[in-house]
Amino acid sequence: MRFLFLLCWLLFTNTYGYASKGVKKIKSPIWIEKITYDSDSLNRDSGSSQYLLIDQQDNLVTQEKFRHYAIKLFNSDGIQEHSNININFDPTYQTLSFHYIRIIRDGKTLDKLSNVIISTIQRETDMESALFDGSLTAVINLKDIRAEDVLEYAYTLKGFNPIRGNQYYRQFYQDYTVPVNRIYCRLLLKHNYSLNIKYYNDAVYVKEGKYKNLKTYTFDVSALKAKTYDNNVPSWYDIQRSVSFSNFSEWNEVINWALPLYDDDKVPNAISKKLASFENLESKIDHCIALVQNEVRYLGLESGIGAYKPNSPSTVYKNRYGDCKDKSLLLVSALRSIGIEAFPFLVNTTYGPDLLNWQPSASSFDHCVVSLTYKDKDYFIDPTISNQKGSFKTLAFPNYGYGLKVKRGQNELTKIPETNKSTLNVFEEFYLDSIGGGASYSIRSTYTGRRADYMRGNAAQSSIEELGKSYLNYYSEMYSEIEIDKPLNIIDTFDYTENKLILEESYRIKNLWQKIEGSEVLQFEVFPLMLDSELNFPNSAERTMPFSISTPFTYIQNTEVHMPSDWPFEESKKSINNPYFTYNSSTINQGKSIYLDYYYEVKKKLVQPEDYATFQRDLEKINNDLNFQITYDKSLEKGNLNFFSAFLLCVSLLISFFIARKIYTDYNPKAFASNKNKNIGGWMVLPLIGLFVSPISFVYRMFNDQILEQSSINLIDGLEGVSSYFGYLVYTFDILYYAFMIIFCGLLILLFFQKRTSLPNLIILFYIINVIGPIVDIGLWYFVSPEVFPTSLDEILSLEDSGIISFLIWGSYFFLSVRVKKTFVTYHEDFDPENKFSVQL
Repeated sequence: MRFLFLLCWLLFTNTYGYASKGVKKIKSPIWIEKITYDSDSLNRDSGSSQYLLIDQQDNLVTQEKFRHYAIKLFNSDGIQEHSNININFDPTYQTLSFHYIRIIRDGKTLDKLSNVIISTIQRETDMESALFDGSLTAVINLKDIRAEDVLEYAYTLKGFNPIRGNQYYRQFYQDYTVPVNRIYCRLLLKHNYSLNIKYYNDAVYVKEGKYKNLKTYTFDVSALKAKTYDNNVPSWYDIQRSVSFSNFSEWNEVINWALPLYDDDKVPNAISKKLASFENLESKIDHCIALVQNEVRYLGLESGIGAYKPNSPSTVYKNRYGDCKDKSLLLVSALRSIGIEAFPFLVNTTYGPDLLNWQPSASSFDHCVVSLTYKDKDYFIDPTISNQKGSFKTLAFPNYGYGLKVKRGQNELTKIPETNKSTLNVFEEFYLDSIGGGASYSIRSTYTGRRADYMRGNAAQSSIEELGKSYLNYYSEMYSEIEIDKPLNIIDTFDYTENKLILEESYRIKNLWQKIEGSEVLQFEVFPLMLDSELNFPNSAERTMPFSISTPFTYIQNTEVHMPSDWPFEESKKSINNPYFTYNSSTINQGKSIYLDYYYEVKKKLVQPEDYATFQRDLEKINNDLNFQITYDKSLEKGNLNFFSAFLLCVSLLISFFIARKIYTDYNPKAFASNKNKNIGGWMVLPLIGLFVSPISFVYRMFNDQILEQSSINLIDGLEGVSSYFGYLVYTFDILYYAFMIIFCGLLILLFFQKRTSLPNLIILFYIINVIGPIVDIGLWYFVSPEVFPTSLDEILSLEDSGIISFLIWGSYFFLSVRVKKTFVTYHEDFDPENKFSVQL
């Protein structure tokens, strides 16, 4: 038992000794000015806590940074946020000292530092980005923290990065996005040490003073009114008051500091040998870039001076890894070895567009790339981006705004030109099996420029199967019963001619249609999902700040929907053009196929506040235009009889019967002079057979045209305004036409067998109506609505071929034939040709 206790004690003491390594508990430095705070001005609506004091004092002589904070904790969320104190430091050149940690509760001060355990851990927060800075984090877990406590603590970081020499740059804020009762800043420096001061957003001016034999700069402000930002502002946009201090006056001073760091430009022999096999200079440049981007992996070991000084090109190429500085210097050395002027180029990945407003300083940059000159034109290459395709002339380069070329004699920032716009071209097809059934669905997406680089990077990090599943999940939000038909296919260009990547996807959708609740209507939606994701901007109220859209690019989508049958609908076009984007769309119908085309081009990265309302309205117009629904009403299928149409047909048949009866009795043209009363025979048998077939044909055409079905009524109901009224008139005409022609056929058959004198004239009239009737009908429907009832001359002629031929042959026969005149010679039994006037056509 004693042995176990001793073992535990040794483990505890060793752990505590390791945990507190590099961290001290000492009294506050004597050079600081002690600052108090006011705990009365509280804004409990601002959050779970409130800063009462932010006290920052830097001693440039002793290279110390003193920090002092006091925080009022309102509730459990505030306790959760602040009860763990985490301070980062770089042990290669810094030490961390805690001076006090206090809790002020009910007017009493409780010491929390004396008994607290300080642990140090190496968190490496950027490890996922292959960046290791070697920093440690001192972690203090406070016990017994309660709501309404005031937490107050102070610490000092001693030591500046030795690679920076006598450089100093700091930006101190006088506003925060949370209320702060008091913000105090103080700098101590030698009298002969000069600092340039720059103010932003109407910041309060600093005061110059003395402390012993040192010069001081101070400001003391209250910032109870927190600064709030509109949503979706660019990352570099800043409205907070601040003051920056820098001992650099010109950018060439930063260059002169950086030049010795990048002086080792000797190219490794292995690279020289590889380049010797290329005769074309442009090919050598492309190969240099590809070699550094793809054969040297990105890995940043940026502890201490490693944060600024690159390793030699030989070391980097031997190790086959390096950070942005290492890879950039390696590429510069390779390019210089083939006679290309190349330089390291410092950029800021977040604040680059705003660098012109910054004071010169080495701290202005967080990334290094390469600038090369070819035929008097500058090109920019980021060697940390892998798997880029295309020539160095067209390689996509991030929009970093401005940068600094590490070139002797350079004295200003360089504006980075926009690279060619990236594009996304989407072609998708739906092939529907049946109405209410499934469909095959294929997508072909072509990426160029930066978007091709991004997709290529995704593809390199995941398997084809994993990517395929992720895309399947993406489309399942739209189509729940979707499954992969063929594996995802990636087509990439493996040369230097272009930067293009193609993704081919193939799916089966088991049930494409959805039934609208409470009805017989089926529908499915065609929606440009990827375009919608590009337009997925957050809503915003009235703005006072610029709105960030995206890097300019072009999106094109062509969607084809192939239906199982003809699918007429009203075609449409839409066009929106403003200073920030252009949008065009169209829907086109060609028989069974529906074509949906979209074009969206981002022209600027930012929307100015005064233009945002118009931008938002135009964006809403696009969102309203994206949704395209295809519907089918099952209640309109064949066999659903409309009772009004059936009633109208019965009435038409009855009216036609009375007309036919009247013609039968009263129409008795004079017989041919030489009355022979011959029997029916010869060629007459053929038109008689045609008369027997005609009623069946008319009945078939009437049902085939769905004249009596609910679908025809609904189609007319769907017309607007006057067109609907005309539609009903033409519809009534159709029913009357079919009813009359059916009864008329019966009348002609009866007259034929009775060999009545009226038959030749009436049958010629029948042939004429049989030709003119359909032409008039088609023309009337086209007049009612050419969009819903489109037609053409070819269509009319194809419908009327047989009718015209019958009219030309049999109409001439019954008009000219003597045999006809000698056959049809009888009158109605009640007709007396001697006493009554004979009607003739």
